[in-house]
Amino acid sequence: MIGFDKPVRPEWIHAVGLAWRPHQPVSELIEVVDQVASAQFRGSETRRKVATIILRCFVETERGGPDRKTRDRDLFATAAGKFAVEELRSVYLAHLINTTPILQTITGQIARRYDLGDEIRSTDFLHRIYEQYGQRGVVTNCMRYFLRTMSWFGCLERLAPNHYRFKTRLPTTEQTFPLLVYSWLQSGLGSYQITVSDFDEQPAFCFLETTRLAGYFQCFSSVFWAVEKRVGVDRVTLKYARIESFEEALISHLQSTFEPPSGLQLVGYGGPVGRRTHPGRGARRRLHLLEQQGL
Repeated sequence: MIGFDKPVRPEWIHAVGLAWRPHQPVSELIEVVDQVASAQFRGSETRRKVATIILRCFVETERGGPDRKTRDRDLFATAAGKFAVEELRSVYLAHLINTTPILQTITGQIARRYDLGDEIRSTDFLHRIYEQYGQRGVVTNCMRYFLRTMSWFGCLERLAPNHYRFKTRLPTTEQTFPLLVYSWLQSGLGSYQITVSDFDEQPAFCFLETTRLAGYFQCFSSVFWAVEKRVGVDRVTLKYARIESFEEALISHLQSTFEPPSGLQLVGYGGPVGRRTHPGRGARRRLHLLEQQGL
């Protein structure tokens, strides 16, 4: 399975996080994507594919079929309630890459070939992707959709169809940094003993500003991990043996420091994002907030 057959905007991911609630029918979140992506895509099938990507990468669910529901807690939904979409842009992009193997391959090729200011065409290294995934139309489209996604995230500037310039790297913040570590570990790309220099050089982070990451590890030393210097190399040891325990710790940390982004108010829900006084009324009323924010 290729797993990335339409481009995705960070605002759509954020909209799903804001609309999330515990044990919610997944159909409600699909409805959210259907509405926020309608200005970009007219076809309902296209919007359904976008929803499939976002749900696969960012929403933990249980059961299946018509009974599929969200779980009682969700890390990315908790983060969406705490941070504005601009603060999570780098996390969303890194997690899309980390959870989608073909995007890891594409990003690895880009990291080796290009730097800021360079021009990128979808055909430049397509043969390398074909070698691993086969010469198929779905692979060609995945390359194009990913480059378009990165232009929507702000990393690339679109010059012409399938032709871009590497415009900028996305800023990272101290507050959201543990989410980057979680994404990397949750996707099975790292171990619970981390060499800081190796972490900085991960292909998924080639579109992010990484100069401060070593300092961010120090900021959360004794909170989520321990940092020590061995033979002149900074090494990080996670406090948790299971990724589920790390996830629970992150959710608790975010909830204990909960300060919703300024101006976020769920109309009709009597309080900031995260406080729902009518959780059973579905996603439709929450879309009023999303529309006000331009999401």
